[in-house]
Amino acid sequence: MSRSRPSPWRMWLPGAVTTAWLPLIVAGAARWSLGVRFGPAWWAVAYAGVAYVAWRVWTWLPDNRPLAGGPPFAALGWGNALSWLRGGLLALVAASGLTGQGLRPPALAVTALVYTLAAALDLADGALARRQGQVSRLGQRLDLHLDGWGVFWASLAAVRSGQMPRWFLAVGLARPAYVLLAAAVQRLGRAPGPWRTSPWRRWLAGAMMTFVAAVLWPWWGPPLTTWVGCLISLPFLGHFALDMVDLLRGPGSARQAASAGRPAPSPRAQG
Repeated sequence: MSRSRPSPWRMWLPGAVTTAWLPLIVAGAARWSLGVRFGPAWWAVAYAGVAYVAWRVWTWLPDNRPLAGGPPFAALGWGNALSWLRGGLLALVAASGLTGQGLRPPALAVTALVYTLAAALDLADGALARRQGQVSRLGQRLDLHLDGWGVFWASLAAVRSGQMPRWFLAVGLARPAYVLLAAAVQRLGRAPGPWRTSPWRRWLAGAMMTFVAAVLWPWWGPPLTTWVGCLISLPFLGHFALDMVDLLRGPGSARQAASAGRPAPSPRAQG
């Protein structure tokens, strides 16, 4: 694959234009099929979210290069394009979660469908990037950021719709809390503890994303959603708690590591 003279604008502009159409497409389909109308607040938050994702892609575009380093790719890549589309869909979920619009049947089905599509794209973007031979640092950063971003807004939508009780917000706040803690540890000049290898981390994240997508659909509700949510949330939050404990059990300060001639570990949480 040729990676000569990549043009940032050529890579970025088509995605920005495409995702700008998402609120119009989803809102138009909802009005045509279900008679659902979204108010000005929903539109404002939706386009703010779409703009935020576009800004993130632009600022991280220099990372559109192989994981092992090397020259940047000449094209954005289909995997990154799908990740960007996923971010645009999650912006619509954020609009519903923040404004409360689209969280009552039949409109709730629209929000559920949007998040379900976003979750499906999460499975497809990495596979497509590997097939195309363009696994990049940009894709890695987008995937990590959008995973936490999506669960946060979807959990807020689940609570505001009445599908889950308020304690379920802890699921959405788990990753932001970890990121803030990691930043605080670094700011204090301490090196974070070693990353604990766990075969359950990926399975728990996938199970939680699947449950969050399912719980938004209005064909079921409390108390069944509450009990199922408890069964999945307890190990999910417990694993995050163990990761936070490991983060605090640092091997020492970053300054001491540097003075001893050893490179200090880099932060493990991005975006």
